[in-house]
Amino acid sequence: MNESHIGDRLRAIRLPATWVNARYYLVFVFTFLVLWCSPVTQLEDSRYSLLLSESILTRLTPDLSGYSIPEADPKTMPAVLDVAHLTPTYQLVYLNQKILYYYPHGTSFLCLPFVALLRAAGISVTEPDGAYVQARERREQLLLASLLMAAFTCLVLRTAEQMLPLSWSLLVALGATFGTQIWSSASRALWSHSWEVVLGALVILELLRSEKNGAVPRMAWVATILSWMFFVRPTGAVVAGAATIYMIVRYRERSFPLLLTGGCWLAAFVVYSEYTFGQSLPSYYRHDFHLTRNSLIAFAGNLISPSRGLFIFVPEIMFIAFMTARYWGVLRFRGLATLSIAIISAHLVVLTGDRIWYGGWSYGPRLATDLVPWFALLAVLSLDAFRGEAGDLRISRHSAGSQAGRRDRAIAIIGCLLLSLGVLINARGALSSKTKAWNAAPGLDERVWDWKDMQIFAGIGRHERDHARLPH
Repeated sequence: MNESHIGDRLRAIRLPATWVNARYYLVFVFTFLVLWCSPVTQLEDSRYSLLLSESILTRLTPDLSGYSIPEADPKTMPAVLDVAHLTPTYQLVYLNQKILYYYPHGTSFLCLPFVALLRAAGISVTEPDGAYVQARERREQLLLASLLMAAFTCLVLRTAEQMLPLSWSLLVALGATFGTQIWSSASRALWSHSWEVVLGALVILELLRSEKNGAVPRMAWVATILSWMFFVRPTGAVVAGAATIYMIVRYRERSFPLLLTGGCWLAAFVVYSEYTFGQSLPSYYRHDFHLTRNSLIAFAGNLISPSRGLFIFVPEIMFIAFMTARYWGVLRFRGLATLSIAIISAHLVVLTGDRIWYGGWSYGPRLATDLVPWFALLAVLSLDAFRGEAGDLRISRHSAGSQAGRRDRAIAIIGCLLLSLGVLINARGALSSKTKAWNAAPGLDERVWDWKDMQIFAGIGRHERDHARLPH
């Protein structure tokens, strides 16, 4: 029996359905355990978000006045967050005689099923008398964020499998989690990014699967996801707007359910905002966007800052950009690639209008976490084109010595090296508390440009000695 015949017989083998489906359980469990066991937590902006979930679930109100919250004094609380004078309870505001969680409430609503299950198991962030316990919320947020990011990994795996073999799909899915801010930020607590990336992955899966099968996306479903991306985080409007335009252009005659469903969700958002905050748009969403000299600094910082730059903390992005450009002419579903690039570009531009473009007390380019699903989509599309040109990463004996074979092998090696470097970098943010303590030194807005004081190396060598001199 010749070699080619053996290969045909091996490719004809089909694993049992239970074995095939088991890969998702294995990936989910493995990812969850690694994320959940990673010691660093970042209970910053998301503090009180699960308290809000409990209040909505058990008291049917977003008003937190009925709880006993340490250091939360309505007499000293502002009506709008003042980033220049942060208090221990800066996440809360006092408005219309109510204590309210200032950040978007979308995360708290989406977490209602999780909180209900935890309460059924006797787990709560409050005592029976209504006293808030911060340590419990920290543990609950780490648990829920780890579950969400494990689900995100499976969604990316499912998306990649639309175009790539299992081994390549696993590389993309695990790389999108452990080589990016998903591990170092989105899984460390329930940041608004945590739900944002899951929802983004759902949109991408629906659009890619529809394109591949020549079908029309489920418009009402997509509109619902896009709406909740906005409810979870204001920058979700970038994705919602770009994806809506894409779908109207691509499926003009079928887009009415998309617009109708989106309009209904937007109306519900306005009604809730009026009821809760007394205005049609919460203050957190009223961000003034101005292009200034600082905007150019912010744009550069989000890309190359030694302690906040995307290219520094997620180096595999450079490989994805190179592969997308190199194989642009042969990409399948180029419209989705264009959509991804438009969303990535618009998001980075929006970040330039934020005075605190570096994301405050966090690790690396946290504010660009929402872009991970879209970079993953570009990786899938470009790797599919690479496979189409190279035939297979396993270079045959006929092409291994050729120039094309050596080139393809070099491309693969470089991609794997950059991804491995990204995993090591983001592992530091999830495993070393020294990287979190790095934020404590004064002058953060200047230190993010200091190449001699990179957050990645906090606690190593000279950086360890500098940290020891900080007040504790």
